[in-house]
Parts: sequence; structure tokens; C-alpha cells
Amino acid sequence: MLKAYFRIIFALLAVAFVGFGVSVLYYFWQNYLEPSKRARQEIVELEKTEAVRIDHGAKLYENAMAMLRQGDLTATRVALSKLVGTYKDSKRYEEARRIIGQQNLDMLLSLEPMPGKNEYIVKRGDNLIAITRNTKTTMEYISQVNNAVSTRLQVGQRLTVCDLEGFSVVVNLSTAKVELRQNDLFFAEFDLMGYRFPPGTPKSFDTTVKGKSAFADGKSLTFDDPGFASAEKQIGSARPGIAIRNPPVSTGGPEDAYQTGIYLEAPDVEELYIILRTGAKIHVRQ
Repeated sequence: MLKAYFRIIFALLAVAFVGFGVSVLYYFWQNYLEPSKRARQEIVELEKTEAVRIDHGAKLYENAMAMLRQGDLTATRVALSKLVGTYKDSKRYEEARRIIGQQNLDMLLSLEPMPGKNEYIVKRGDNLIAITRNTKTTMEYISQVNNAVSTRLQVGQRLTVCDLEGFSVVVNLSTAKVELRQNDLFFAEFDLMGYRFPPGTPKSFDTTVKGKSAFADGKSLTFDDPGFASAEKQIGSARPGIAIRNPPVSTGGPEDAYQTGIYLEAPDVEELYIILRTGAKIHVRQ
């Protein structure tokens, strides 16, 4: 009888120990193993989810456009310049560059004040060539900004001039863009309409502006000639066969192979013709 009693007690104790062990294991699983497993699963899911990128440049662009609508051009330029200089991965980056470039050109090619511009008072014995050389500008710039259609000057005449010596051009063949730089900093950008180089010309090279020419009806015109303003312009370089020019009209004949150059739209060629001085750097990059 006593033995049976002890068997019952031992059985109950065994059941109690098993139950305690199960409880301990469940507690450990519930509080340590399961949370760790869930955490690992959450990490995996987060890694699968593409992080949402905040476009800080887009917000800056919106602020700039609000300033532009209010007529605050200076604040607009500051905001867009910050966007271009800081947020190159912004979806508004290219548009900001385009607007800044247009504003820069509008300011440069007008009487509006900007760094580098000065007033020159014509003195006795002055001529346009000497003034352009001494002020580091171009005759075309003086004509454009001051609405001067002749090389004739009057003593005491006031001319707006601008130091254009720091301007250069970078032609990017892969992006089909032509960047105008001032002192190696972005100033404006144009679309590259195409190009054709003489045989053997590398896709990346450096050269300089060697001379500028104007043509109308197959004839070469000088600055003083009637029709110069509307003539087709070309910016020659020190590298043979490389000129910044309008896209040529194809004839379908063998002469097309000789129509080499860097092709831009006519208004863009015109603006570069006004700005670039002889000796200005041209960088062509693949």
C-alpha cells in the first residue's frame, strides 16, 4: 500500500517537472526566440522595400519658382544655383540648369548690371577694335548690348562692355550638350544638334577659337557689311575642320563629307559668336 502511494507521488512529481519544463521552454520561446525571429523577418522585408528618397532639390525648385512669380530674379538665381550646386540627383536639376543658363544669357546680353560689366566712355582716337582689345570683349558684344550697328564712334559716347576673357566651351558628345563656362563654372547650356569630324579626329580633344566668320548667299561678310547681323555665323578653331556652326543642309552627294563641325541651332551659334573671343578654349569630350 505504501509503495503504491509513493508511486503516485513520484508520478505526480514527474508530471509537475515536465509541466514546469514545458512552461520554461514556452516562456523562453515566447520572449526570446519568437521576437528575434519576427525581427529578422522584418529586417528582410525592409531590405526588400526600396527606401523612399526625399528630393530636397524639388522643394528648393518650388521655392525658386514662387520667387520667380513674385518677380524676385536675384532670389530665384540664388535658389536655383544652390540646387544645381548641391542636389545633382534631383529630378529638377536639368530644368534648374536650363533656367539659370537662360537668365545668365539674358543678363549678359543686355544693359542689366552684372559682375564683369563696366561703362566705357569713348575718347578721341578710339576705335572699336582697340576698345574690344583693351576691355577684353568682342565687337559683336558691344554691338549687341549697345545697339550699335556701325564701327563709327562718337567722342563721349558711353558703351557698356564686359570682360569675356574667362569664357570657354565644353562639348559633351555623349550627352549631346554644349556647356558655356565662365572661369570654369557653369554659365549656360545648349543642345548639340550633331557633329561630323574630319577622318582621324579623336572624340576627345582640346582646341581654341581661332577666328569667326559670317556668310550670306555664299559670300563672306565683315562686321560693317549690310546683312551681317542676319548672316550665318561660324566659329572657327585652331584644329582644322572643327568649327561651331549651324547644321549643314545635306545634298546627298560626296561634298557632305566636307561639311564638318560641331552643329548647334542658329540662335545658339549667334550667342556664342557674340561671347567667345579669339583664343577661348574649346574642350570636346566623349
